[in-house]
Amino acid sequence: MKTLLPHQQRVIKEYEILSTKLEALGKFLESAKFKGLRASDSLNLLEQHKAMGAYLNILQRRIQAFTGPIQEDTVKEGSYRTEKEFTIKKAKELRVEIDNALQNVKDFKNCCLGSCCMDTPPHAFANPSEVPANIQLASRHLEDAIMRLGMTLKAIGNPTPYPKSYDPTSNVVEPTADGPKL
Repeated sequence: MKTLLPHQQRVIKEYEILSTKLEALGKFLESAKFKGLRASDSLNLLEQHKAMGAYLNILQRRIQAFTGPIQEDTVKEGSYRTEKEFTIKKAKELRVEIDNALQNVKDFKNCCLGSCCMDTPPHAFANPSEVPANIQLASRHLEDAIMRLGMTLKAIGNPTPYPKSYDPTSNVVEPTADGPKL
């Protein structure tokens, strides 16, 4: 291995420090404490993570210019090296969270249309016909959100989870990707 110049050694040290900090922030973004933050704080941390990832990629390219490729086995488990990796993971997590909310809305709808609300006199609601209609709309919007996040994954460039979906000769209907019950 060739001897690195002092500025090259500093770039590698900076890469190692930033990599450790990025990994720690990535773990925090997956924590329950992060989910409890105010929206503005969450957005700032997500933006920080994105910027740190971009900065890390620049350092990685600089290092590769004078040492060759960084070995993949040096990438720590649970850390994100690119905005793409982070976006894919976050989109998939959101699909699962939204699907859980969708299942709760469906249960609520079944309750309102079933025995839970049947004992409620019609005058208890200002507009009784609006109750199930709006619950149904909420359900459809959540389904749409799950689908839109799937389209986000497609736009990122992930291979399709439905390889036979464009083949009209195939009778295969694949289950929904990432497991949402929809």
